[in-house]
Order: sequence, then C-alpha cells, then structure tokens
Amino acid sequence: MMSWILGVEGAGVVLSAGCVVAVGVFDGVHRGHQTLLAQAQARARAEGIPCIALTFDPHPSEVIRPMHPTPLLCPIDHRIERLLHYGADLVVVQPFTEAFARLTAEVFIQQILVEQLHARAVVVGEDFRFGHRQQGDTALLRRIGPFEVITVSPVVDESGERISSTRIRRLVQAGALQEAAQLLGEPFYWAGVVVRGESRGQTLGYPTANLMPLGRLVRPPEGVYACVAHLEGKRYGAAVSVGTPPM
Repeated sequence: MMSWILGVEGAGVVLSAGCVVAVGVFDGVHRGHQTLLAQAQARARAEGIPCIALTFDPHPSEVIRPMHPTPLLCPIDHRIERLLHYGADLVVVQPFTEAFARLTAEVFIQQILVEQLHARAVVVGEDFRFGHRQQGDTALLRRIGPFEVITVSPVVDESGERISSTRIRRLVQAGALQEAAQLLGEPFYWAGVVVRGESRGQTLGYPTANLMPLGRLVRPPEGVYACVAHLEGKRYGAAVSVGTPPM
C-alpha cells in the first residue's frame, strides 16, 4: 500500500474492503493525536483492516477565516511522516477548499466516510466537529453513520492540563520550546528552503544557510537556538538564528 493519497477520490479502490479512519487536522501530531492514532490502529488490527488517517490541507482556517489563518506547527510532509510513524497505514490528505467547506455534515458522512473511504469504524476526539459551519458532532456520527464510532478523551500532561495544538502554538510563540517539545513528543520542527543571502557569514569564516519557511509555520521569538539540522538523510548539530539579519 502507498503511504499517502491526495484526496479521498483516490482511496476508494485501495480501501474497498473497509478500514478504520482517524479523522482530524492533526497539526503537530502531538501526544493527544498519538493516543487517538494508537486506538485507531488497535481497532484496525483487531479487524484485520487498514488504519487510515484523514487529514486536511490547507488548514481549514485558511478557507474559513482567511484574514486570520492559524499558523502551523509543522508542514504537511512532516505531518504525513508522523501520522505514518504513529500508526496510520495510509494518510489521505483531503484538500480543504471552499467547496469542501460547504459540504453538510450529512454529506461528509455519506460521501466521504462511507462511499469513498468505506469506513467500518471512525475514531475522533470527543469535541470533533465537522461539516458546513461545524454542524456535525459525534452524536450525529453515531446517529446516522453505518459504522462504529470511537471517541477519545482529551489527553492531559503531568500537570493535568489538556494537550492541544493551540496550546503548543502559544508555547512556541512564547519561546517555551522545551515545554512544547514535551507535548509534541519531539523537538519543535521547522522546515524551509535555502535561499541566497548576502554571504556575510562566509566572508567572516562562518558560512550560514538562509531558510525561507515552508508554508505558514508558527514562529518562535527572535533569538539564537540550538538545533539538529536534517539534510539529505543526515543529522548535524547546528545553531539557528530566528529574526532579521544583523546590519
């Protein structure tokens, strides 16, 4: 089976025998998401069918409130990688378009979960909302969905506070990267494309790489951070300066 598919339309043939579907944006794939994926995987293994993660790109906020979109904890390729690592056999990335946002909750259940994904069980968080204007909830899933519905309670940290993508974004923006890493289950990840700079570092004997972030990523405060750089399959100890170049 391939690792990911763009759009539910391409999943029907692959999943014709049925699957367990974990549904969510899954930004950051934090410890709460990992718990949900583990339950979906366990249910899928018990049934002998694939475990599918259905996620959405771009983030729904970019369509629903384009003037105030939500900054992301990680780009879509890293999200896919982590979803696969934590239990999904296949990731379905559904483009979140204006047309998709207008689907009613009932149509989402029938066309997406039933007709396209052939869901035999759906795993979601307790507060999961879906469909046009978020009119659908877990009660509607249970009432009209011809599949088992498994709801997962919020996961809390050692202090009893709920783990959520919103909370982690705020921690990153406040510079609390160690606490953010504890909730993510890995260090905060930032990805970018190397772009040409003014070569000042090379002139000084310390060449640097200028990164243009991939997508609308949440940004930590300006400063210099210790990091591990991933390049062409290798890891390097490095320092990263977040902010504007010095004059």
